[in-house]
Amino acid sequence: MHLAEVADYIQSKYGIEASYVDLAGQTLAAVTVPGANESFALLLKKDGRETIELKAGSLAKFLAAQSAFGPAVFMQDPAWIRVDLDNPALNDRFFYKTLDSAYQSSRPLEAAKNTAEDRQEHEIYLLDDEGEDFQEEVIPKRPAFFKDSDFDRLLVEKGQPVIPEGIKQMQESYDYLAVPRRESNFYRQGMLMANYEDDFAQMVPINKQRPVYHDLTVDQLRSYFSWRTKFRQGKYKPAPAAYVYLLASELVCQIGVKDKADGLRQLRLLFAKCVEQKDISTSWQEKHILQNYLVYYGFALEEIRPDFEDELMRGEVYHNLLSGEASGQELYQAICCLSSYLPKNNPLLKKEPEKFYELLAQVWQEVRLNPYQLLKLLVGEKTTLPVEMFADTVFFSLDPVKDAELILGPGLVYRCQGGQWSNEVYWPSGR
Repeated sequence: MHLAEVADYIQSKYGIEASYVDLAGQTLAAVTVPGANESFALLLKKDGRETIELKAGSLAKFLAAQSAFGPAVFMQDPAWIRVDLDNPALNDRFFYKTLDSAYQSSRPLEAAKNTAEDRQEHEIYLLDDEGEDFQEEVIPKRPAFFKDSDFDRLLVEKGQPVIPEGIKQMQESYDYLAVPRRESNFYRQGMLMANYEDDFAQMVPINKQRPVYHDLTVDQLRSYFSWRTKFRQGKYKPAPAAYVYLLASELVCQIGVKDKADGLRQLRLLFAKCVEQKDISTSWQEKHILQNYLVYYGFALEEIRPDFEDELMRGEVYHNLLSGEASGQELYQAICCLSSYLPKNNPLLKKEPEKFYELLAQVWQEVRLNPYQLLKLLVGEKTTLPVEMFADTVFFSLDPVKDAELILGPGLVYRCQGGQWSNEVYWPSGR
């Protein structure tokens, strides 16, 4: 991973641009949430190495113990951690989740109010030639400007096609004062275009990996909506990743779906077609989006669990090892899942398995109660991590979930309190 990728991620997702400066023999960029007093990330280049330091707060000690992570060096603050981007052990998904968490925790407590008074159009004063008297002129609204101008006529004169009415209305609806601007505008514009169809023949590439409608040209918009039309007709055609990203974002926002079940059906179909075309570059994102969708929209447990099979199996293993509730045989099976050697070669197990299980349970209980917390050191611990739902898409809801709890298994619990989601899981030791 390179700093350029991280900087592009921060800019595309949060609209924050990293500006580098040279200081003390190294190049660095501090990244700050607009309105916040302190930075949440520090991008550093020195002697050919690229690292990033993140403000992790109370989780800093825990995160610093993970692979490719460590205590901050430049920011000598125990709440900060350092990430070695050159380390091959770095888990990209875990890193970006940590980065998102640092961003979210640094946001100002009170978001800017979007009141009618704040959104009021101001007038400008035009002085006459003498500079004595003035008259007021109201700034025209953007939609009125488009409708009252000769924009379409000029396009025709230049030999360019007229913008379809649906796309023009969508572009005119963009609200520069909306909060949050990117997500809320995507939702509002998406609802306007929910039933729009097009037959643009050209497949226009989109270089931006995580675009919204506002980022695209008219030709790109027509190309995307034409591709979406064919997808809805059952005629899937391989497309750039940005097309899949836009459609997945629409579906998680419930744009163009009958209900949550229809949205899930379309998501599964979309990702299945991607797999058929051997487009596996975003395979982990697809799984993550489906899992978030099932949890957020409150599907029944029997529908959710198949998509969490690996996580539930892993949670059961760690629960048996750490909870003190497992039998000797369950402990043995859990150890076999994690052990790098072969416990089945134990002579006592071969001769008297019941004695072996009984002895294992007694010894394991002594280890579990050890004052030096050996199991935490060698196996892991139960912890709660912040979760940003649909972080791999553009997501907005007029009625977001405020409070929820979903217990999938002993080692996998999702909770939402006041709109903030978290995940209670067993986290393995770094050893």
